[in-house]
Amino acid sequence: MTGLPLFDHALTSGAAELADGCRPSPSAFDPTSGDRAKREGIARAETTNERFVRIMRAEARRIALERGSVHIDDLRRRSLELGIAPLSPGAWGACLGGKGWRRIGYRASAWPSSHSHVSPIWQSERRSTHTSRNYRSGRGEPSMHAHGNTYRLTRC
Repeated sequence: MTGLPLFDHALTSGAAELADGCRPSPSAFDPTSGDRAKREGIARAETTNERFVRIMRAEARRIALERGSVHIDDLRRRSLELGIAPLSPGAWGACLGGKGWRRIGYRASAWPSSHSHVSPIWQSERRSTHTSRNYRSGRGEPSMHAHGNTYRLTRC
């Protein structure tokens, strides 16, 4: 086959296998290392943006207790009102989740730069009355079902 090369830089071995149409090795998909990298990235973003994350976590808790839930778009709006911004975009992921939070659904972001990315809707565990009874019952596994632009965790 002739023509221009697909890439203007050298590929890693896993990417080269995919580019050549070969089946990737099982080690190319390691969920443990992916999860570890995610946790490390969130920890780095939290450290780099310590003040911002601390303020936005407090705002997230306040919003969740007032309204019953909070989405990342709520925090983006609030940061504009407060006139603060993170030093790196990874800080947004460090503001929600973790201990004291429960994922109750998913919603596409209305923030233009997020390109309708579907992000979790969070609820403070201090106020868990809005979670569906079936989800709290402990029966079955939760799954996502589309309901308008919101995805709710439901039992199958």
